[in-house]
Amino acid sequence: MPKIIKTMVKDNDRINFLPRHFGLITGIKVESYIYDVAHQSLAGYNGGYWSFFELSNGSFIIEPSYTGEREVTFALNWFSEKMNAEDYGIVVTALAIQRAAGMATGRRTTDYGDIMEKLLDYARSLPDNRYAKIRAALD
Repeated sequence: MPKIIKTMVKDNDRINFLPRHFGLITGIKVESYIYDVAHQSLAGYNGGYWSFFELSNGSFIIEPSYTGEREVTFALNWFSEKMNAEDYGIVVTALAIQRAAGMATGRRTTDYGDIMEKLLDYARSLPDNRYAKIRAALD
């Protein structure tokens, strides 16, 4: 498998990022969902800047801007670990894709499944300990 390249979306293209991947209405709902998830799961989260990344395999990552690691807790699956911003972004993006798939019908549902698999392909390219933590958060 070729190396998957992660490229930050330029500021002037940020406005088109969510609608391009989710459509306009679903994009607005997904953005709100992401912030809600962060408020519930990310220690010390009080809003902030999120970076958008395109992956060369056709997927993407929505990632909060923080340095180091923060405590992440998903009470429903008993997950509680420290995560860096990239790994947390992969988890939140996966949850957003699942949410969008739940709102979708027909072919669009399959598209979200493909996007999810490509996101997880990128996650699998990370060191094993990071990938295991991402999978545990999503379990």
